[in-house]
Amino acid sequence: DEFLGIVSGYKGDIILKLSDEDFEDVVNLCSMLQKEYLKSTTYKDVFIKNLLQCLIIHIFRKTEFQSKDPKKEAGHMQKAIRYIHLHFKDNPSLKDVAKIAGTNANYFSTKFKEETGVGYNEYLTQRKLKYAKQLLKSSSLSATEICYASGFNSLSNFMRVFKEKTAMSPVQYAKINKD
Repeated sequence: DEFLGIVSGYKGDIILKLSDEDFEDVVNLCSMLQKEYLKSTTYKDVFIKNLLQCLIIHIFRKTEFQSKDPKKEAGHMQKAIRYIHLHFKDNPSLKDVAKIAGTNANYFSTKFKEETGVGYNEYLTQRKLKYAKQLLKSSSLSATEICYASGFNSLSNFMRVFKEKTAMSPVQYAKINKD
């Protein structure tokens, strides 16, 4: 979803550059996916889902977004958004992400909100919640484990934000949405 979300709204060229070693890694992941798909084992679906995530992340890391915009501003913003999607669990600061985009924090903040429709902190929180929801649906991790795996720094904050945004607790959400 993350990869498609970024790619679908992108108006420039998307270039995938794989070295021989990277290509071999992609082929190996695809081979593992195929073998697992043909098996009838416990946790098959979870394993396939995780392999697909690994494959997408591997491809995503090797993808370059080249803007057709002569100012290259859109390309810099996409680079920053891609960084957020890859590092949201580390809680990157606005200043750090602005640096990735090659601009100062104030200018980046304004442009970011224009591009995404929400402020930086809200976007980061949405990204963490989306990941937490995926974990709640597809894993047996506790709410505490999911809290920290999603990049939240405290369980109480995670519970408050989750309930505020979904109108239910993480435990309730997991019960309703289990695969």
